[in-house]
Amino acid sequence: TGVQTCALPISAPDMASNFPRVSVIVPTYKSWNTLLQCIEALERQSYPSEFFEIIVVNNHPEDAPPAGLQKISLLAEAVPGSYAARNKGLSKATGDIIAFTDANCIPDKYWLEEGVEAIVEKKRTGSPVTSESHSWANNYPQLKPTKRPCHSIRGDLRTTGYR
Repeated sequence: TGVQTCALPISAPDMASNFPRVSVIVPTYKSWNTLLQCIEALERQSYPSEFFEIIVVNNHPEDAPPAGLQKISLLAEAVPGSYAARNKGLSKATGDIIAFTDANCIPDKYWLEEGVEAIVEKKRTGSPVTSESHSWANNYPQLKPTKRPCHSIRGDLRTTGYR
């Protein structure tokens, strides 16, 4: 079975003003080649690009990034480890929803759209919004590019107004 296109459960007149903003955080360590593929996949997301930001955190600041990285925020974190890099990205994130992926992963075209839809729907129905219920790799095993989890979306819809 293939991935189905889905629309956010928001009525058409409200869509432009009610898309939650998403911050996608991508830690990287000496992986510029795979990161470029990851960014290309993020740029092809079905979720409207004006409603998400891409934050890349270089976890090896001595390793200069390649030229031509555009439409992203590039941060540096000298403290080793992906957790330190993710925390650095979180400190600059402006989204209502936080999405994580790794530099060696290629997110599916519908990754953000379906992840946001799941969070909005759980919030609307009053279901608890937990990190476990939004682990992309656990809920969508057919989309895992490797045998280990690569992506997760976590949302608390920090701002109000998303029904």
